[in-house]
Formats: sequence, C-alpha cells, structure tokens
Amino acid sequence: WDRQALQAIPGIAFMGCDGEIVQTEPRRLMRPLDNLPWPDRTMENQQAYFEAWRAKHGETAMSIVTSRGCPYHCSWCSKAVYGDTFRRRPVTDVVDEMEALVAQYQPDQFWFADDLFTINRKWVGRFCEEVKKRGITTPFYCVGRPETLTEDLVRSLAETGLFRMYVSAESGSQLVLDKMQKGDTVEEIVRGVRMLQRYGVEVGLFVMLGYPGETHQEVKATINMLHDLDADQVLLSVAHPMKGTRFWEEVKDRLSAAPVGGWLWGDAAKMGGRQAFRMDYPWVYYELIQRRVWAELGAKKDRMCGRRWIARHKSLKSQGFRLAARGVASGSDLLWR
Repeated sequence: WDRQALQAIPGIAFMGCDGEIVQTEPRRLMRPLDNLPWPDRTMENQQAYFEAWRAKHGETAMSIVTSRGCPYHCSWCSKAVYGDTFRRRPVTDVVDEMEALVAQYQPDQFWFADDLFTINRKWVGRFCEEVKKRGITTPFYCVGRPETLTEDLVRSLAETGLFRMYVSAESGSQLVLDKMQKGDTVEEIVRGVRMLQRYGVEVGLFVMLGYPGETHQEVKATINMLHDLDADQVLLSVAHPMKGTRFWEEVKDRLSAAPVGGWLWGDAAKMGGRQAFRMDYPWVYYELIQRRVWAELGAKKDRMCGRRWIARHKSLKSQGFRLAARGVASGSDLLWR
C-alpha cells in the first residue's frame, strides 16, 4: 500500500508503518442525494430473498431509503455514519424508484428504511400526491416520530398506502425521555399513536428499558403506557451504550464485558456484540420485566383476537405464554411490590 496516497483519501482509517492506526479527515457529506445511483438489485438473487420472506411472513418486501441523517440528539443514538444533518432525495426520484421496482419485481410491500420518514411534512405531502398521481398502490411501512404527525399527514399517508408505522416511544416516563434527550413528550407519543390507530394504521413501538436513572416507577409507567396504547407490535430492548454517543460517555466508567449478575436464562456471554454496563438494577430484573411484558401483552392479544393472532405471532406466544406457564410471569410479581 502507498500509505501516503491513502492519507489523502478522506473518511478512511488504516494501519501506519509503525503499526499505529491512522484516521484521515472526515469525508464531506454527499449533496444532493440524487447524485447517487439506485442500488443495483440485480447483483443479488432477489427471487431467493422473496422466497425467504414468503416462507417466514407470507409476503414479500423491498426496502427503499429516501434520506440520510437525523437532526435530533437522542443520547443513545450513534451518528457515526450520516451525522446530525438531514438530507433527502427529491420526491420524483423516490417515486421513480418505486415505479421501477413495481414493474420489475412486483413486491407486496415497501419498507422505507429512513431513520425518520415523517420529519418533513411538505416533502411527505408531495410524496403522497406523486404516488397517487402515478397510480402506485403497493402498501408501505416506515418509522416516524410521534410529534411530527398531524391529522392531515396521517390521513394522506394512510390513503397513499401506509399500513404500519414504527414509532420511537422508548419510555412512558417523561423523566427518562428527558434524560435520553429525546425532545418529545409522553403526551405526544400517546397523541401520535391514537392518531395512527384512528386511520387504521398498525403501530409498532420501540421501547428501551434500563436507561441510567430509570427507577422501578418509571418502568411501571412504561408498561402502563404499553397496555394503554395497545400497539400491534412492541419491540423491547435493554439499553446498551455505543461508542461515540453521549450515553457511552455517561457510563464509560461502568462498562462490563457481560451482564453484571448474569442472565436468568441463557448464556451471559451471548450479547450479540452489544456492550453491557453496570445498570441501576441487576440484569435479572430487566430479563423478568421483558418476559412479563411479552406474557401480558400476548395474553391481551389472545383475548382480543383468539387463535388467529396466535398463529401470526408464534414466536411471541412461545416466549411469552410458555414462559408464563413455567412461572416466569408469576415470579416477576415480586418486582411489583
């Protein structure tokens, strides 16, 4: 390698002559994004991908990215790749790609993999108009922040084909949201979810347990919110810091190689590459909380939808109901006293 030539390339890292790591100056953010070509999907076997989706979900999906970056400053979120800016492709370029994919692959749905699809209401409004004008009827789903939603926006998205939105809720406690620097309120989360439900849009909620400073009362507030909102999907996670975030800086003196106190079930070393830290409660507490939530929400869905819901959510049933039957849910009653 010509290391001197490498040093002139922005945005890379390499090993120098004496073994040290050399990191070059950051690469400039690309603008405008329509300078980028669409992904060359012919390089992969799309048919095999579709068959895997059909086998697992009974339908196919293709992903599209319309933007890069996020202007919010949630303390646990890494901005290492796209930074704090928000850049977006033109509406026509995005809808052109949708049109081409429908013509070539006929997917059952689109997944807009943006960090925040709903952040620019004017852009979303133009997008909905363009999709309707071209007669594209393929359903789609995306991620949105609740405070960005309005009646007109949700109505227009639902009419255009939005069938599910994943909402970054994270906590039902305002104290925890403020510690995370989320920039929204519990009231905005509730209002946004209710709005989506009124227009028949399925709701998935991202929820994080174990953020520093979260007490048992805050956990109870989050679980109460989940019961109250009755979302179609709940994606629970336990807080883990990523290097380069404010969260990492907060807990870097508390980092550990594996969950302190170990898992109640499974191998403590199986963290999926995630970094653990000494949390405010033992790891068994968060394990029990997760399993209790799965059991309770699963039981509630079962009462509402019966066997049809169980068939569609076998994994949740097996984790929640089976564990509840083994006494996990009852064992976690100790946590509520």
